[in-house]
Amino acid sequence: MWQVDWGKAPADVATKDVFLAASAIDPATVEAAYALFWEEHCVECAYPTCYTTCPLYVARPDQKCARFRYGIYPNRAFSGLFEYGADVEFRRWGKLETQLGAGAATITSLRKLARQDTAMLRIIEPVAQRMAGIDGKRHLNRAYHLARGQRIAHFGDRPDAPGSSPAALEFDEFVAEVHNPAPEPFTLIVELIQEGFPGYRTSFTVQSGANIFRIPTAEMGVDLNRGEGRLLVYPDHDAEVRAIFTWLDFVRYRAAATEPSLNGSDRMSRPAAKVKCVAWDLDNTLWQGVLVEDGPEGCILRPEVVALIEQLDQRGIVHAVASKNDQANAWSRIEAFGLADMFVATAINWGSKSNNLRQIAESLNLNLDAIAFVDDSPFERAEVESELPQVRTYDALDLSALLDQSEFDVPVTDEGKRRRLSYLAEGKRKEASQDFGANYADFIRACEIQAELFTPREASEIDRCLELIQRSNQLNLSTVRYEKTDFLALLDNPETLALGLKVRDRFGDYGIVGFASINVGGETPVVNDLVISCRIARKKIENAWFGWLGDTLAALSFEHLNARYIPSARNGVLLETLDEIGFESGATSNGSVMLTLPLLAGGVPEATLVEIVDEGVQVPAMLAARGVAVKPREDSGSLDGR
Repeated sequence: MWQVDWGKAPADVATKDVFLAASAIDPATVEAAYALFWEEHCVECAYPTCYTTCPLYVARPDQKCARFRYGIYPNRAFSGLFEYGADVEFRRWGKLETQLGAGAATITSLRKLARQDTAMLRIIEPVAQRMAGIDGKRHLNRAYHLARGQRIAHFGDRPDAPGSSPAALEFDEFVAEVHNPAPEPFTLIVELIQEGFPGYRTSFTVQSGANIFRIPTAEMGVDLNRGEGRLLVYPDHDAEVRAIFTWLDFVRYRAAATEPSLNGSDRMSRPAAKVKCVAWDLDNTLWQGVLVEDGPEGCILRPEVVALIEQLDQRGIVHAVASKNDQANAWSRIEAFGLADMFVATAINWGSKSNNLRQIAESLNLNLDAIAFVDDSPFERAEVESELPQVRTYDALDLSALLDQSEFDVPVTDEGKRRRLSYLAEGKRKEASQDFGANYADFIRACEIQAELFTPREASEIDRCLELIQRSNQLNLSTVRYEKTDFLALLDNPETLALGLKVRDRFGDYGIVGFASINVGGETPVVNDLVISCRIARKKIENAWFGWLGDTLAALSFEHLNARYIPSARNGVLLETLDEIGFESGATSNGSVMLTLPLLAGGVPEATLVEIVDEGVQVPAMLAARGVAVKPREDSGSLDGR
């Protein structure tokens, strides 16, 4: 379900201009879905302080922050899991969030629940509006929101419910069907957080028009029977984009449906307007010759095909292999030709080409209608055309005019050029995820997180770091709020080591997500300010940060690092993190607690799981006087003494 309480039809966005497409999933093939309730949230939430300090705060009718331009609007030009699509235009920092903890339910019962919710809102909203003069915070809406949450939390079948089946919360996959009405693509982040499990994060490129992305539930490493946990969905780079969601849920397909995750796209009998992936045969297609007959040395690469692959790659069209061959021998030949990184998926076996194309579509989260197939054999092309009429086929011996075809006429963009690399990275993540289990350290390593330290000097850097200080509550060491003039003075203080933090991983760029100020004027350095965005909390970035800082200070003969912690109602979670890093509580004075980290006692645990890079840390005069020609760790840069 969706929080449509505040959804209003976007007056300046005509639904008729949206690229309409039938859902790729037939609800009749779905046995059950999870009873999720998606709500409007902020990725940098610092409630309630942000309502008065955040320049991005926009009041909803209930005075909470509106991170979507017109709420979640039930757009009935679309349908999927429900009889409408959830139409959202993200403002900066907007995110969708849902709690895990409900049960499995049929599509019929979920749609009935959604209709009942709509009916209740039609009763409540006029009353709440009339009472707005004496009840500005809409307590009637809030009361209904709480009651609805309780109902959803106990909705559907659960394994611990009387009469429920053990499979009540077993699902095949998590499905995200997203319609992008704009011509430009954007990246969507999906993140799952569950205590006691490694966690999960991935990203999808949402092209213009209809998109469907599928994640096998087993790959996400989530225990839905436990219930506790959160799912987050938000645009990368804080992009302000519009999206219409028709499916965003865990689904279990009916046993009678063969290859259920592909049924919807199999029924689409027409190719899509543009090709997103080309699947290539090998023998007498990529190379001249037949591998099993002529041997590796008898297979000669066709340079015109390689040139074509490279040109299509520049347009953002990715490539796969669909070949009847021995996997090991064929892939060895592809590697010998230096083409391994050009193919983002392979289906090399002795099965039918149509089944191989289905396998490729599933692995890439693409609809079959966006795939093209190139083969020299008329028989193989005819088999695909019969089984998969939505797949375009091309004769490998007649490719001269391929680039001029309208379906391959895709604009060359920076995003398109990176598309293959994104798929390759995603494939590596999937491969690594199979070995994670509950090993959180392995998960963090596989994310390839890179934390870049710098001293804020550019206006945009200063504004963002100040923004973090003003907004952050939970992950804020002192909760001291600076005015800009005071913050600029802090940065110019010759006794202050100022550290900004930028973070990216293989799935996306978090941007600037942290700031610390360390006073180095005394015998023991003191961390006075430390703020961390909740986006990167508990990803061992804190460990890497203090590992780098501790190594740097220890090399300068400091024995301890202090941190002045001022307890608040909400920043206890940061204290827990500092305790895990190795800080010990000390003296209390004027409401603050001095925490101490020994710098010569073996270092910070798990500090090397995240790569630290020094990209412009400006050394204050007090440290420069001690000499800063150090390199704290092999995987990090050093303070450069500027």
